[in-house]
Amino acid sequence: MRHLNRMYRQVAMFWAAAVGIVLAGYWLCLKFLFPGYFAPLSAFHVDFYDYAASAVHPYSILLTRYSRPASFAVAKFLADAGFPTLLAGEIVIALLSVLLTLAFAQRTLGLYSNRVLAPFAIYVVVLFGHPEFYAVHRHDLAAESAYLFLLLGLLAWLAFVDARRTLGPARRVILAIGAVSCTAMSAFSKETYFVAALCLLAGLAFSGRQNRRSHAAFFVLLVILVCCSYAWNRHIGWPPANVSSDYKMSLALSDLARTYYFYLRHFLNPAFILLPLIGIATVARDRSRFVLGCAFVLAGLAVFIPHAILPNHLDSEYAWLAAPLFLAPVLLIGRPARPMRLSFLNLVTAVVAVLVIAGPGGYWWTYQTPAERWFVEQDRKGAAMVQSLNRLRAIPRPSRVLVVGLEDTSIPWEAGDFLHDEFGDRILWSVVLPESIEYRRSSPLADFPHAADLKLENFDRIATFNSSDRLLNIQPVAAIPASEVRSEVIVPALKPLLEQARARPHDPKSLLASAQIAINWGLWADAENFLGEAKRDGAPDATTAPLLTQIRAAVAKAAANPHEVTLVARPDHVIQPDGSGLGEVELFWTVPDGVASEVHVNAPDGALFARSSGSGQARTGKWVSNGMQFFLQDVSGGKPLTKEHTLSRVQVRLSR
Repeated sequence: MRHLNRMYRQVAMFWAAAVGIVLAGYWLCLKFLFPGYFAPLSAFHVDFYDYAASAVHPYSILLTRYSRPASFAVAKFLADAGFPTLLAGEIVIALLSVLLTLAFAQRTLGLYSNRVLAPFAIYVVVLFGHPEFYAVHRHDLAAESAYLFLLLGLLAWLAFVDARRTLGPARRVILAIGAVSCTAMSAFSKETYFVAALCLLAGLAFSGRQNRRSHAAFFVLLVILVCCSYAWNRHIGWPPANVSSDYKMSLALSDLARTYYFYLRHFLNPAFILLPLIGIATVARDRSRFVLGCAFVLAGLAVFIPHAILPNHLDSEYAWLAAPLFLAPVLLIGRPARPMRLSFLNLVTAVVAVLVIAGPGGYWWTYQTPAERWFVEQDRKGAAMVQSLNRLRAIPRPSRVLVVGLEDTSIPWEAGDFLHDEFGDRILWSVVLPESIEYRRSSPLADFPHAADLKLENFDRIATFNSSDRLLNIQPVAAIPASEVRSEVIVPALKPLLEQARARPHDPKSLLASAQIAINWGLWADAENFLGEAKRDGAPDATTAPLLTQIRAAVAKAAANPHEVTLVARPDHVIQPDGSGLGEVELFWTVPDGVASEVHVNAPDGALFARSSGSGQARTGKWVSNGMQFFLQDVSGGKPLTKEHTLSRVQVRLSR
């Protein structure tokens, strides 16, 4: 009994030390290796809000109507506890996977000595020090979930194989069910680690004859599960199955080679290659460990194969996904050995690790790329945006809110389900963005109007952000002084420049800068006025003429390509608690200039609700019923009220 207690204490101390190494390595690497910022609970991409939006749907919907359903189930599990928990949960999954990699390497390579902790510390620093780790360990929840479930499945499988003589049938059945279930969850999370898993199973089969048939059977089972996952994704329209998608598949050798090399180039560097080679070299005379060490390296390199079939979806952040497996042979240095030799190898490995991070072709210089600096800046903005959510939740309902000052689309308003879950459906958002941003994912609760089309009287409140996505204030439109210039409210960056121009009436620099900002945001008339004032203040024609040409070209392009037709009901889902079964909504419609339009109820030729000579809006009375539809009709030139001339339509839901 004392022997068992001592053994359990040693195991507990080992894993406590391993957890400490992982947490310390994570903090040290992200705090000091990356340039200037560390905000692990930031949301630097709209995908984070899409993950959070999964909380809106029941598990039955996520598991039956979504591609990669297991990853969405994980997202919902985390998002149900709140947005910060979701962000923290993604980090926990990544760190837990590192510990499970150690457990899997221990089990397969026989690394049960405490001496493995020294090379494990080096492994962790190099793993977390990889530049792409900064983004992908939080961003790609599907791949992280797939890796976590794969490791759990493989560990359960190895326990099942080893339990033939030590455990009863019932416990072995439980292990078998766990192995199959976790592997299936991996297959239905993401395909990233499919080929890597086959490499690991092949390594287990060839490292010894004793369990070769069992590992071969599990190999076949994994292939079947992944085929089922692919068939499911294709059945419901997974993008890679759509040849017209941004995720178009290609099996052409040239595309495969080019894409694979892209990831390999962002993954490896000269010093980095030495690390697994040192580990494998220490077991060159041990056939079983040598085969398994090579299997880990091949499994890491195989991670890029599923990504290689998507040649037009290149993203360097995916390069890190190979690192946990590729680097695993570093742990071989911790095998029981003569102290002198082990210390020497640890020293060599530590030196190589330093070269990896700071040496020629190493990580340090990779941090200085524009892509990595962009990620850091997005992190900074994401942290500010997350901090603003509490103030946005406090906006009174119902409200029509105009959001101004943001300069990119990595924002929560693109995730309609997130808005509904976070703020309800009685706040209607309009987000104004620079004209150069074409990606605007509108929803029933949010749209992205053009700055030139805005009328402040159409909104109840204005939420003003700065260029770093920090919320400055939320104010009622009625509180804005009549003397306030409309363009300064819609584009806050103009205000300090125009104040400077008023303070220096004969210095055209501020007016020229104001004109450039107005052009960027599509305020063509304001930009032309600023240029006229700058010219009167002495700005040379050589400076103003190119900007005037740019304005006229943009105006001509807008006239040739008018804004898309839209018809939006706000809210489109009315909560009516008084039992009457009736509610009221406000309709907003956008049509090209010169188009006469009418809105009719329940049919193209139904009761007339509103008409306008262009874009417009109108509020109903309390007579809207559940399922009522509104039709936006083009009546220019006396066109008849038929479905051929329906520009858009919207249906309103109502619940008591």
